[in-house]
Amino acid sequence: MALCRITKIEPQRRRKSRFSVFVNGEYRFSLDAELLASVGLAEGQEIDEARLEQIRRESELRYARERAYRLLAVRDRSEAEMRQRLTRIGFDPATVEMTIGFLKERKYLDDRSFALRYAQSEVAVHPVGRRELERRLRQKGLEEGVVREVVGHLLPPGEEAALAWQEALRRYRRYRNEPDREKVKARVVSFLARRGFEWPILQDILERWQELEQQAQRELGEDGESEHDIG
Repeated sequence: MALCRITKIEPQRRRKSRFSVFVNGEYRFSLDAELLASVGLAEGQEIDEARLEQIRRESELRYARERAYRLLAVRDRSEAEMRQRLTRIGFDPATVEMTIGFLKERKYLDDRSFALRYAQSEVAVHPVGRRELERRLRQKGLEEGVVREVVGHLLPPGEEAALAWQEALRRYRRYRNEPDREKVKARVVSFLARRGFEWPILQDILERWQELEQQAQRELGEDGESEHDIG
C-alpha cells in the first residue's frame, strides 16, 4: 500500500473557510473546515493514496454543491444552465453530473417548474407570442416536450390573441401623436412580429384596426387625454 505524507494544511487567503492540503511538499486539493475535522487530516500524518483520493472526491462534491446553492440563491436555473455553469467553474464531468443528480433528487432543480415560472415571468413583464416564448425557453436548454407543454398551458390560441391585442393597444398609445396613421399601423404590427406573435393573429389585428383605434381613443379619454392628443 503506497503511503504519502501530509506536509502542510493551511487556510486559503481568499476563502477563509477552506484549507489547502499539501502532500509530500506539493499542493493536492482544498477542503472545508467541517470536512477537515471529520476526516481527521493533520500535518505529518501518513495516509494511503486511495483514502486521500476518496477525501479529495468528497471535498470536490461538497464544494460543487456549495457553488450550486449559491447560483440558485441568485435565481432559478434549468438543469442545462446549472450544468454549463458548474462546468465553466472547472468541475470535472463526473462531479457535475453527481451534483445535478443530487439537486434533482431534492427538487432544487426541476425543469418543468423552472420553465413554468420563467415563462410566467416573461409573459407578465415582456409579453411575447408562442413562437418567441418557445425560443426563449429552448435557449435555457429545456427539452422540447417541456417547452411545448408549458407554452401550451400559458398561451392557448385565444389567450395569445388577447395578449397581442393588449400589446397592440399599448403600442398604439405610445404613437398617439404620430400624424401618419399608416406608419403607426406598420410600427405596431412590426413590434408584435418581433415579439413572436404569429401572422394570423397580426392579420386579425390589421383587419380590426379601426376597432383598435377606437378602443385606444376611448381608453385615452377615460385617462384624461383629449381627442386632440391622439392625433
